[in-house]
Amino acid sequence: MDVPFSDIVVPLDGSPAAERALGPALELVRRTGVPLRLLSRCFPDETDAVAMYLSKLAARCGDVEVETTVATRDSIPDAIVDALGPRSLVCMTSHGRGGLARAIMGSIAEALLRVIDRPTLVVGPHVTTPAFAGRVVACVDGSAESELTLAPAHTWADMSGEPAASAPQSLAS
Repeated sequence: MDVPFSDIVVPLDGSPAAERALGPALELVRRTGVPLRLLSRCFPDETDAVAMYLSKLAARCGDVEVETTVATRDSIPDAIVDALGPRSLVCMTSHGRGGLARAIMGSIAEALLRVIDRPTLVVGPHVTTPAFAGRVVACVDGSAESELTLAPAHTWADMSGEPAASAPQSLAS
């Protein structure tokens, strides 16, 4: 099977909300056989505690081989981007906040999506495992750049056994 990514990176912040990305990530790892990497950003004085947290999570992943990475950067999106390989897939959660709540609290997922140039799977607050049921949707706006999402979407659909569809930008907004 031609897999469009070489590994799956799950950024974690120690919260149960962030850990919800593990279910879909593990499902993808089992379907594709690519390695799983757990990543957490921390301050220099927290590295031992964060490494222990990631080790405990890795042990809960069962038969999957897991690598852990602790990054010491001020910016969480920068720490994530720095830890990626050229064909990494990021699998992370979003609180799904909108409007004023997002403006006040910010959104790491949104900040990352503004700077990342790799495939990213954002798991919303209401997704339950199994997360891969239904159509694979590639959002296109008619530009040549957006059309580049079609080939990976078809590969993803073949990999997941689901039908593929594309949505014009007006439907995806």
